[in-house]
Amino acid sequence: MNRTLSRLIQSSFIGIAFLLCQQTSQSASSSINTNAATQNAEDQYKLGGAYYRGEGVKQSYEQAGFWWRKAADQGNHKAMHNLGLLFLDGNGTPRNEVEGYRWIKMSADAGDPLSQFLIGTLLIQGRGVSKNTNEGIAWIKKSADAGNANALAKLGQDYYFGDDGLPKDLSKAVPLIKSAAEKGNPWACQTLGLLYLRGDGVPKDDDESSKWLTKSHQHGN
Repeated sequence: MNRTLSRLIQSSFIGIAFLLCQQTSQSASSSINTNAATQNAEDQYKLGGAYYRGEGVKQSYEQAGFWWRKAADQGNHKAMHNLGLLFLDGNGTPRNEVEGYRWIKMSADAGDPLSQFLIGTLLIQGRGVSKNTNEGIAWIKKSADAGNANALAKLGQDYYFGDDGLPKDLSKAVPLIKSAAEKGNPWACQTLGLLYLRGDGVPKDDDESSKWLTKSHQHGN
């Protein structure tokens, strides 16, 4: 496997986490605006997402943060996660990685697998918090146990290369990579395809290789 490509894909995991959390079940509407004004946290979260994407309203990171903060203050963990990402990226607010970590950690503590994965990544990178690889891996394992595809892929990658304090162990890497691929993680699909192509940890199988490489392309890799 091309290690440089693997690193580039790994570095994109935070961006993937942000995009996934932006998805909501409906676009902005006058009913959401009205309900948000009555302090409904879920509607405030949705309205923040509408402002972030510019759906039905003029796009504004500042307004997205305003409504996500209202929802987060009421305990909405999705809003906590997104508000934290605004601080991490400096969108609509001065960049503040410590504040970003704080909000995402609250969402992780509430049990959100996506936030747990991101907290683990931030701990490993030392962004917004002192670097702590062991604690970071523990959070990523918790997210993987909950089925988060990015966390499964990250652990699979670490076991494949022997990174982040984990031993190089193909017998542990392959099942994790397979699980992540089955959930649609593009890196895992590509990697699984290459494993089948080379017979690395799995039986060599050109048909399976082609299937997973095609899925990787379909998922945007």
